[in-house]
Amino acid sequence: MIQEFLYLIKMEIFGNTVEQYLLSLILLTVLTTLFRLFKEVILKYLKQLADKSQTKYDNYLIEAISELKWPFYIIVSFYISIMFLNLPKSIYTLIHILTVAIIAYYTSKALVKFIELFVKDLNNRLNQEDRIDDNVIDLALGIVRIAIIIIVIITALTNLGIDTTALITGLGIGGLAVAFALQRIMEDVFAFFMIHIDKPIKKGEFIAVGNYAGTVEKIGLKSTRIRSRSGEEIIVSNKDLLNSWINNYGRVIERRYLLRLNIVYNTPVDKLEKIPEIIKEEIKNAAEDAKIYRVHFIGYGDSSLIFEAYIGITRMDYVEYLDVVQKINLNIKRRFDREAIEFAFPSQSIYIEKFSKDKF
Repeated sequence: MIQEFLYLIKMEIFGNTVEQYLLSLILLTVLTTLFRLFKEVILKYLKQLADKSQTKYDNYLIEAISELKWPFYIIVSFYISIMFLNLPKSIYTLIHILTVAIIAYYTSKALVKFIELFVKDLNNRLNQEDRIDDNVIDLALGIVRIAIIIIVIITALTNLGIDTTALITGLGIGGLAVAFALQRIMEDVFAFFMIHIDKPIKKGEFIAVGNYAGTVEKIGLKSTRIRSRSGEEIIVSNKDLLNSWINNYGRVIERRYLLRLNIVYNTPVDKLEKIPEIIKEEIKNAAEDAKIYRVHFIGYGDSSLIFEAYIGITRMDYVEYLDVVQKINLNIKRRFDREAIEFAFPSQSIYIEKFSKDKF
């Protein structure tokens, strides 16, 4: 019985003994079992430990490893198990190529996943004002993903024994040719990323660029759309936008307003003395948070006494700012009417002296 069994396992089938096939099958079974144990037990346990740790990077590493799906583990197990077999070179080469391709595919996915989680975590730690839009991060990660895939493909081809020198040279020359051909576009694309990283402007802000002013409606890959006050759309390339002086009115912390009042000359002094206090009271009645920097009787005009008030109005929205200005002006007008204080208007007085004949 033993001799028959020994004879059976030493029997050759397609260039391999039954013993070799059994060892290969046993190794395949053991490896797939170990990988299943790793994926369904050990990896979950490591995830629980990572959730308790203070850092998030171990979580990101485990999530990246989770991108390695069952085809990855099966092909690795199968590739290791056939090392006990004598296979025709063509079949072995085919299995080797398939193994390298699958390993390269899942490895690149895991690497991209880790980079994505790491970058988004860094972005979320920034202040709300400094945070980069998720769409921009996704676009940048897409470029990184392509770069990683190219690197993985070249590495895989090299591992297969293929000379990649010509391919790398071709990619370099092709990249330079594309860069020169698309130089202007690439400058705008680079400016697009700089706008989202440095954040000189954001969608919805009112800005002035050169001779144009309007509200930012869209920041595209190549150009930025601005809606002017008169309604037309202004399209500015991202590169030109960054190379220009930008007045960003959307980030005004405080709007300053110079109030200038002209009072008639025949106003009594006691009323003139009351005017600064009246102005201050009515400014506060219009907006309690308004800052009054100065209110003074500053001089004598050609046809009026001149008072000036310099006010700070903490309104980001321009319409709200104008509403406060309007309320201040209306309050002062009503108060002056009650106090019988008159506004002056440009006028000239002509004095005619009557001469007697005796003077001639």
